[in-house]
Amino acid sequence: MRAELVEWARATATPNRVLSLVAVGGTGKTALAEKVLRELGDQLPFGLVVWSFYENPHTEEFLRTACEYFTGETPTSAGGLLERLQVA
Repeated sequence: MRAELVEWARATATPNRVLSLVAVGGTGKTALAEKVLRELGDQLPFGLVVWSFYENPHTEEFLRTACEYFTGETPTSAGGLLERLQVA
């Protein structure tokens, strides 16, 4: 799986491609992501957002951060964050 993720990350693709690691807590998502990033080295061919719901369980803050990252604009209100993120 790790080799497939490294190959995927190095492949030329559109800039709007997103990978989300989703699994039950404690299954090694963070460890997998860290290993893939180490294999990619210092020159990441993409941007990176890391969010841990263990460290910050507030969904609204995650949506605000994701909106800011993907749109380049800081949301001025909490209303419609999910919708704005889906459009972005």
